[in-house]
Amino acid sequence: MADEDSRTDQVHAGSGQARDQVASSTVRMLEIDREVRAEMARQKIPGVAVGIVDHGVVTTRGYGFANVEHNVPVTADTIFQSGSVGKMFTATAVMLLVEDGKIALADPLTKYFPAAPASWEKITVRHLLTHTSGIPDYTTDTFDYRKDYTEGELATFAFAMPLEFAAGSRWNYSNTGYALLGFIVHKASGQFYGDLLAKRVFQPLGMTTARIINEADIVPNRAAGYQLVDGQLKNQDWVAPKLNTTADGSLYFSMRDLILWEAAVKRRAALKPESWEQILTPVQLNSGKRYPYGFGWFIDERGGLPLHQHGGSWQGFKAQLSRFLGSDLSIIVLANLAQADPARIADGIARIVDPRLAVRTPTAIPDAEPLVAAKLRQTLDALRAGNAHASGSRVRARWLLSRSRGVLQGAVGQTRSADEVGTAGTPRGRRRPDVPVRDHVRRTRVPRAAGARTGRPRVAVLIACRKVGAPEARRVRLPSGSDKRGRRELSTLNSLRPLLREQGGRGV
Repeated sequence: MADEDSRTDQVHAGSGQARDQVASSTVRMLEIDREVRAEMARQKIPGVAVGIVDHGVVTTRGYGFANVEHNVPVTADTIFQSGSVGKMFTATAVMLLVEDGKIALADPLTKYFPAAPASWEKITVRHLLTHTSGIPDYTTDTFDYRKDYTEGELATFAFAMPLEFAAGSRWNYSNTGYALLGFIVHKASGQFYGDLLAKRVFQPLGMTTARIINEADIVPNRAAGYQLVDGQLKNQDWVAPKLNTTADGSLYFSMRDLILWEAAVKRRAALKPESWEQILTPVQLNSGKRYPYGFGWFIDERGGLPLHQHGGSWQGFKAQLSRFLGSDLSIIVLANLAQADPARIADGIARIVDPRLAVRTPTAIPDAEPLVAAKLRQTLDALRAGNAHASGSRVRARWLLSRSRGVLQGAVGQTRSADEVGTAGTPRGRRRPDVPVRDHVRRTRVPRAAGARTGRPRVAVLIACRKVGAPEARRVRLPSGSDKRGRRELSTLNSLRPLLREQGGRGV
């Protein structure tokens, strides 16, 4: 990987005390270098850029290659695609227009899309920002990534998809919602959302290389995106040019750009304080419960300390931006591999800088209800075999729900799991975040069986793992006969009792 040859190290200190702190951190930085290089080797990542802001001290690192064919090293100036990290910028664009009085968060979508179906009348701009609209994700297996959709055509595509749930009742990550927000910005301001960002965000903040993706343009220092196919490194797949302009995640950034953005977020620049408060407040569902997502940010915690973060995945690139507020630490990781896990790299760096931020390893608890555990295994085995709609599986899911008092939440119906996420490298993985599996909760959706009609009931399973130990967990994959959306890893856990005791069944 030639990491030592390609590494760049730039440190900026705001005070004499900060400079002294940097001078004494050599050993720690060597440990961080080892951590990043080990993860790159394990994950087979060609190139990675890392940015660390620790109590105002900025450190940037480049590892490996931005372009493997030409042996171009990664530096702080290398341009990466950022996937869904761009959603926080879309939210910023919307809030700028809210401040201008051109958009209201309570505006119904039918104000901007008169041809939308009647079922959209109760969906608002706020619902789109918080992924609570019920509008499904357009990035499905049936979506044509080689077609140059206009804004109107993509909106019409969305109109045809039945809602997954009533607006505000649940949370489900939707790229469609953020693509629509870009169209709303265009309609309300008369400007393409990328042009608005350039004029009112990137230029004022000094983000000189931040811009909309355009593969036809000459872009200095642009990295190449890669994917692993049967273990071999290949170039990213081609998509239609207009799909690289939608507001669900179509931005180029260098590490320098994102360091400037992190500083802007910290000092609450570009927007009014009340707008930032809206952006960084967890959404309240119709039930009154909170879900840990604001406007383009996951609002989480780590080690009892607040964590604001988002990841991105698109076209051979992965990104992660994590702000550990309680430690005054921010970590940004950009990688040029579709299967990369930049959140793992960020978490490893955070652990080195502040051990309190280490991701906790679950410990096993006694299996006090072996019958319940056995029933769960039978249910998951049936689902793995493609029998997701067998009546026995559905009955067991409901029985488990009642027996485990919120530990296992089975939902049989049209809606998908509240935390459905895609898999990197697949169409549904487009711009999905590296979902922050909080210290104690892991969720997953069990897809419909092979051959099942669209709209048939699905079994949604929520598995919590605050105290379930890895020794008793096994990784399960659905067979190749299941539909593509169903090829997701499921966690089979050995114990069901009070896994959500401290969460009170926080899943929606």
